[in-house]
Amino acid sequence: MTIHLVTVGTTARTYVADPRGERDPIPTLLNGNGDLRDHQFLRVDEYQPQQAADLLRRLADGGPDAVALARRAVDAAGVAMWPTFATAESTTLATVTGHATVGGDDLVILIATDTVPGLLSAFWNAALLLRGDFGRLDYLDDPPITWDDRDEQRLKVRGRLLVARIRGLDLSRAEDPGEAMRRLGHLGRLVLESTNADERIVVHPSGGYKATIPFIIGIAEGMRSVRVAQDGKPPQVEASVVHEDSKPPRKIDMPLRRFKTASVTAELRVFGTSRRSTLKPSGDALEGYAYNREGNHWTLTPFGEGFLALIGPDEVAQ
Repeated sequence: MTIHLVTVGTTARTYVADPRGERDPIPTLLNGNGDLRDHQFLRVDEYQPQQAADLLRRLADGGPDAVALARRAVDAAGVAMWPTFATAESTTLATVTGHATVGGDDLVILIATDTVPGLLSAFWNAALLLRGDFGRLDYLDDPPITWDDRDEQRLKVRGRLLVARIRGLDLSRAEDPGEAMRRLGHLGRLVLESTNADERIVVHPSGGYKATIPFIIGIAEGMRSVRVAQDGKPPQVEASVVHEDSKPPRKIDMPLRRFKTASVTAELRVFGTSRRSTLKPSGDALEGYAYNREGNHWTLTPFGEGFLALIGPDEVAQ
C-alpha cells in the first residue's frame, strides 16, 4: 500500500495537441491553427486559474454540469485509447507500479501549480489514471494550516486520486518560494497524519519544471524526518525519478536525508511563527539550509518554512 505524491507538468496537454505521431491530432480539441483549446471545451478562461480550480472542485463533488463537461472533453480527446506512456505522470506510475492506473490499495496525489496549464494538465492526468471514472476524484484547494475534517478523511480513503492545488509552486511567477513550501509542508503533514503504519510514501518529482525539484525533495526529506505516528517510528518515505529516454523507462531512486525530529524542532523553535529571529538557534546543523544568518538576526529559507509547516506550530512552541 502506497501513497504517491506526483508533481504535475504539462505533457498531458501537449499529448492532447500533438500525439507524437502515434495517431492524428484530435481535431475536435484543436482550432484551425492546430492550437489546443481544451480550456474552451471545459469553459475555463485560459488566464483565470480560479475557474480551473472551481471546475476540479465541482467535478470532485460530482456536480452534473462539471461531469458532463469533463465527459465531453474526455470523449473528444479519446482518452480511453491513450497509451500507458502518454504523459510523464502516467509513465512514472507505470514504471514504478507496473500499471498507469490508480490501484485499489494506493492513493495518488497530483501536485499542481496554481495555473490554468497546471490545473488542466492535472485534469487530463486524472482522466487517464482513473480511466474516466471521476467518481474516484478528490480535490484539495490550497492546503491551509488548519484542516477541515473532510480533508483528512479524503486522504484516508485508498483507491482514489486527489488533485492538490499549490499556490506559488509556479516558480517562474512566484516572487517568494516560501509560500509554496509552506503549503507543501501543510500537505505533507496531512499526508503523514493520514498514513497507516504499514504504508509507504513515495515522492515522484518527474513532472513539472526542474526548478521545483529541490523544493519537492526538501519536503520529502522533511516528511522522512517528522514522526507523526503514535508508535514513534519514522515514516517510510522514498523518492524516485524516471529516466524516460531509456527503453523501457527506468526508475532511479533518489537519496533522502533523515534529520532527528527533536533536533530540528529545537533548532527552529526560535522562529515560532515568524520568518526572522533575533535569537540564535540552539544548533547549527540546519544553518545554510533551513535558515541563514544575516547580521544580528536569522532568517528562514523556503526549506525552513516548509519544515516548520511540517512540524506544526504546536510542536515548535513546546
